[in-house]
Amino acid sequence: MNLINESDHQTVIPRSLSMGIVFWAVLGALAACAPAETENTSGAMGAAQVDARSTSQAIAGGPQLSPELPVNPVAASTVHHENTVVAAGNGLYLVVWREIAGPENGDILAIRVRASDGAWLDPNPIRVGTGNQSQWEPAVAFDGANFLVVWTDAANIPVIMGARVRASDGAVLDTPALYISRADMGPYQLPQFTPAVAFDGTNYLVTWYGYFYVNGPVFSGVQGIRVRPSDGTCIESTSFTIARGATSSRVAYADGKYLVAWEASGMAGATRVSAAG
Repeated sequence: MNLINESDHQTVIPRSLSMGIVFWAVLGALAACAPAETENTSGAMGAAQVDARSTSQAIAGGPQLSPELPVNPVAASTVHHENTVVAAGNGLYLVVWREIAGPENGDILAIRVRASDGAWLDPNPIRVGTGNQSQWEPAVAFDGANFLVVWTDAANIPVIMGARVRASDGAVLDTPALYISRADMGPYQLPQFTPAVAFDGTNYLVTWYGYFYVNGPVFSGVQGIRVRPSDGTCIESTSFTIARGATSSRVAYADGKYLVAWEASGMAGATRVSAAG
């Protein structure tokens, strides 16, 4: 396009170009007013910036993060750790996880961690649930003296097992492990999975997803059973059904009742269970 008018020799700027010049001029003015950026060639926040942010959070009462605390020992490349859970009590935490050291087996391990400084209280992980078959999906709660660790155990068919770990010294109080998932039985033992556990001040409630018989036919759903902390025995002879057709239970306790939350048909639901069962 010719920008020179031959008759009067005045410069004529097309409207689209003039608008563009104005746009870039405005951007230039904004850039001049903006504060200078701190160069960070690594693309990540520098250490000084992290310290400054931590300081500002401390002043504002924000959450503070300690340096990362290694809990399980550095493992060989053939060892894998997963399913980590934790509970607290008496000035310490019990961190529980699954260790897979071979193609088939998986064991339930734990370690006590001092709350005040994150120091290990055990020289080596506590072997809570072990065996020739695989163990997985641990959960843990505290009763004031001991922790109850529960997990899915392959055994001959998946069942829920458990063991108490003494807080004072990390001793495993139940060997062999406790058999917990006492579902209604028929001609065959049915599989049980995915435990959860909470403590009400007197007893534990363990919940899980699994299969059970009802007058012949087999149903599935979330079941529960109470466990006595003093000796790990089940209070009910068989589990009770909490939510038929539900899976993936979680449980917490407050004010005389447990709340058991679960999933069913793509929806979330919950049921209250009295501490008296």
